[in-house]
Amino acid sequence: TRSPTHSFPFKSIPPFLPTFLYSPSLLSFLTSLSSSPSSSQNPDSPERKGAVLIFLLLPDMSEIVTVAWQRYLQQLQAHPLRTKAITSGVLAGCSDAIAQYISGIKKLQLRRLLLIALYGFLHSGPFGHFFHKLMEKIFEGKKGKETVAKKVLLEQLTASPWNNILFMAYYGLVVEGRSFSLVRRKIRNDYPSVQLTAWKFWPVVGWINYQYMPLQLRVLFQSFVASCWAVFLNLKAAAKRE
Repeated sequence: TRSPTHSFPFKSIPPFLPTFLYSPSLLSFLTSLSSSPSSSQNPDSPERKGAVLIFLLLPDMSEIVTVAWQRYLQQLQAHPLRTKAITSGVLAGCSDAIAQYISGIKKLQLRRLLLIALYGFLHSGPFGHFFHKLMEKIFEGKKGKETVAKKVLLEQLTASPWNNILFMAYYGLVVEGRSFSLVRRKIRNDYPSVQLTAWKFWPVVGWINYQYMPLQLRVLFQSFVASCWAVFLNLKAAAKRE
């Protein structure tokens, strides 16, 4: 029976976990990911369990992928803002590439892809980084489902409308190159339905994020789900066209 020498977010390590989870540096880092000192002392806290949730959802990985993931976590710890910005940019670019393919675009529109990736790099990643840090300060020392619900509600009433309006404006003005008057009219017409659709889906994502994800992994989780959500919307639109 293998037994780790470092503290682990679970009381005991299940035998089915991949071998790379026993890396001392990785275990030490995962333990440090807790969003507050109080949660780091509680082995049953959702934050500590959430620190390895992503590993439980992944199959056994090759050594190359394992090393890459460990290095990513190290960069996330050493350079959190930069790493989150790059992560959001890369995921946004990949999502747009898939969206273009689903939409039936035969030749990749590189300019559009790069502009979408730039939005993720300059706004989505940094905004998420500072927003989640602010949320931790607002609710410092407060735990429990009621606090999670308050975080989700606050996020949906502030960050969600802001991000949706900003992206619609950016896409119309910068990516599509439309005039300000046309973009403003489109936002007035489309924003209500966009926001209502977001409120049907993102509160669930927010609950999972605040309940189970440690602070440093929340932007990664949100960016990944946002990429999947964009692909889903494009699949839905493609199905309607058929």
